Amino acid sequence: MFDIYQFLFYNIFMSIAPAEVANIQQPELFFDTEKDNLRELFTSLGREQTWTDELGGIVDYVRQRWVGKEHGTNGKDAYTPEQEAAALPILRRMGFYDEVLPPIGSSYDQIDIIGGFMRVNHERISFVKNLLDSGRISLTGPVVFWAGQRLRDEKEAESLEELMDSNGRYYGADVFENKWVQRQTSLSWESNELWWRPFASETELARLGLLKVYGADLTMHRAQLQLGVHQSEAEVPSRLVVDYRYKLDDKHEMIIMNARAVQRKGGGVSRHTTVSCAEESLAMYPPKEQSKLLLVSGNPHTQRTAREVRQVLAEHDRGDVTLEVSGPAAGSKATLQLVLGEVGSQLCLDAEVLAS
Repeated sequence: MFDIYQFLFYNIFMSIAPAEVANIQQPELFFDTEKDNLRELFTSLGREQTWTDELGGIVDYVRQRWVGKEHGTNGKDAYTPEQEAAALPILRRMGFYDEVLPPIGSSYDQIDIIGGFMRVNHERISFVKNLLDSGRISLTGPVVFWAGQRLRDEKEAESLEELMDSNGRYYGADVFENKWVQRQTSLSWESNELWWRPFASETELARLGLLKVYGADLTMHRAQLQLGVHQSEAEVPSRLVVDYRYKLDDKHEMIIMNARAVQRKGGGVSRHTTVSCAEESLAMYPPKEQSKLLLVSGNPHTQRTAREVRQVLAEHDRGDVTLEVSGPAAGSKATLQLVLGEVGSQLCLDAEVLAS
């Protein structure tokens, strides 16, 4: 059981510290536009007998053996090194590996960043900072970072030192001078209450990533509270803080969402998703009419996340919003199963379109 007053103290008091752009419209189904590549991919992986020229013949297989319930390798098909090597150039050709950059001189009304693990958070915030600092793009509105009620994955790091170092790169002692970081690091890494460990959720990881990029002197100027107590799902605490806001410089603000956990269609532990974040962001920070938004994702997820966000915009009658997508290349440690999960997710979205 969670003590509501303790949790309020934790979220409020402890939080306040002194390639070219792919505007992926996808007028056709992914299965139709990529059928030849998909057939070759199945063959390269030794699954040619599983392939059919009809989406319905393969969707159950990819849902179970490629997508699964979470990212990772558990319960998914394994492949030989030779099969993986044969699949790599096909998946690269399909656009699942390389960096995607916005055109030079582009101007946006808002940038939305999709969050994740510590490496991803740092990488995508750095990506946006470089775009702005270099003058490649301009921005008239906020940067909205999509984080939320999702526990830090145990695979993230085995110790506080490893988490702070983040993928072996040392960011300097200055981040430890931040008062909020000091309070986080004073918590017990071994606590039985997982939500009370240091940098326990994706929201804390996003805030840490922001400090690692912009420095320990960056301070939060506002936390937006949720009126009333709302229990998202049984396995997560009540959400009391909706977002945290930081001034990046004289022109730009970053809003870090603490998005609500939701039940997911595929099962698994409740957490926020790309779709739930898109819906919450659209409700909380609605873009003005005829806005131009840049969605920062990262491969191998870039195509799927863009498609899901466009679908949310369409469902909320925001066809006036122009959405472009960009992001870093896939990480060097991205497993084949992770990439195939994104291919499978696209095919599952196709099946949903056909069923609707």
